[in-house]
Amino acid sequence: MLNGRTQTPPSGRRSSRVAPPVTAAAPAAPRRPGRTEWLMMLGVAIIGGSSFAAIRIAVETAPAPIVSAGRLWIAFAFMLVYTLRTGRTMMPLRSGGGLSPAWGYALAVGLIGYAMPHMLIPVAQQTVSSLLAGIYMAFMPIATVLLAAAFADEPLTPRKSLGFVGGTAGVLILIGPQALSNLLSADVRAQLLLLVAVTGYAVASVLMRRAPEVPARSFATGFLLSGALLATPLALASDWQSVSLSSWAAIAYLGIFPTGLTAIFIILTIKRVGAGFLSLSAYLSPVTAILLGVALFGEALAMRHVLGLGAIMVGLVLAEPQSGRALSRWLLRRRSAPADR
Repeated sequence: MLNGRTQTPPSGRRSSRVAPPVTAAAPAAPRRPGRTEWLMMLGVAIIGGSSFAAIRIAVETAPAPIVSAGRLWIAFAFMLVYTLRTGRTMMPLRSGGGLSPAWGYALAVGLIGYAMPHMLIPVAQQTVSSLLAGIYMAFMPIATVLLAAAFADEPLTPRKSLGFVGGTAGVLILIGPQALSNLLSADVRAQLLLLVAVTGYAVASVLMRRAPEVPARSFATGFLLSGALLATPLALASDWQSVSLSSWAAIAYLGIFPTGLTAIFIILTIKRVGAGFLSLSAYLSPVTAILLGVALFGEALAMRHVLGLGAIMVGLVLAEPQSGRALSRWLLRRRSAPADR
């Protein structure tokens, strides 16, 4: 979940998926995406969508705080190496006799967009399926639209309002009318945790839009470090002896790929071709989560999941016109591909 000004999670000023935001100095004018940009966008979608399957494996023996802190420390180390090797440095800690404003934002993003949701999602996935968790993440760009209108001076147009209504309807379909009659059930509580996590991603995305102009790589390294530090106290108080090798492997995967590598893909893709193109990943990540949930764990794809995802996708097209245009171009390109060959 990168976002910002060389990106949109860890520079455009639009939200992207899964992931997942980053802030940076204004990039050069975006160009038309080529093969490399398509591969990176698909990488964001597929790797981001796979995170929910990895979380399911991790929480089999690892407490949620260990999953959260472990993936963040690994992602921070991964991003720090990338940042230093590409000529950037960590952001200066102090400015004008006090804490640097950029670090203030990094701390907020690290807590709200990383430490908190990366703990809540594993807690929720102890009750709900990985495919359902992946579907909920599609609601993040829609929630960002509403928050950006309230706190980032981005007008809430009638079309965006209708998109938010459609996305909310999708969430209600996912929860289900029967579940709503028993709001204290474990299933409903788990889905509410997913909504809180999604809202955290959306809030972090808006914070990144308002953050000071700093290089995206440096800012991403800063908020990953912040998230890791903030997640560590609960992790230290958890039971480490029960964690199996397969859970450690899943945590390492989460840190290196969905949290670390996708951050780099997001930064590079938005810098080269803009945030609108990357928003395609918001449509594809839930599909990846569904396919992996069914294939790896035999999870059931209920009709309410299909209807809820459909309503959220319609809301996303309405709320994020750029994503709708990118999706249309992608579908037309796929349709004309045989003729091109």
